[in-house]
Amino acid sequence: DTVNLPGSVNGVREDGISVPFGEMPPVQAALPGIALQVGDTIFFHGDKASLTLGQTVADGTGGNSLVADYEVRNTGYAPLHISSLAFAKGSAGFSIVDTGLLSSPIQPGGTGVLRIGFDPSTPGDALDTLTINSDAALGSAFQVDINATAIVNARVALATLPASNNFGGM
Repeated sequence: DTVNLPGSVNGVREDGISVPFGEMPPVQAALPGIALQVGDTIFFHGDKASLTLGQTVADGTGGNSLVADYEVRNTGYAPLHISSLAFAKGSAGFSIVDTGLLSSPIQPGGTGVLRIGFDPSTPGDALDTLTINSDAALGSAFQVDINATAIVNARVALATLPASNNFGGM
């Protein structure tokens, strides 16, 4: 026999999905999901995510740098395990400042902090792609394009004025 029950109870539901009594819903429904939140914008798996960190002086490792925090959100129904964080080029001056996402899972509906740094050694625009590998339902690789600008670390002009600034007796 079948009985029409509310969507939260096992049985034949109004949405047409048939789940025998005592069994779990389809496996896909019990997997973790992943999204990246940047301010008020949320990028879901498959979205073309792009982050702009800003600009800083290109003075090499340990000098001026930028650090920005972003939220990695678990949009699924099981704990989300981040297995790796890696930049495609690795030489553009970007880094993962805090690897705490790798040490403990993000619970369903929860968030974890992704801290990205930019400490360039050469001036110019920098672009790299960050890949976040996880056990998310829609595929293991979540990719984010990241860009920033490194400005020249040099004096543009140096003016030395004499003790008297009387230029020609005026």
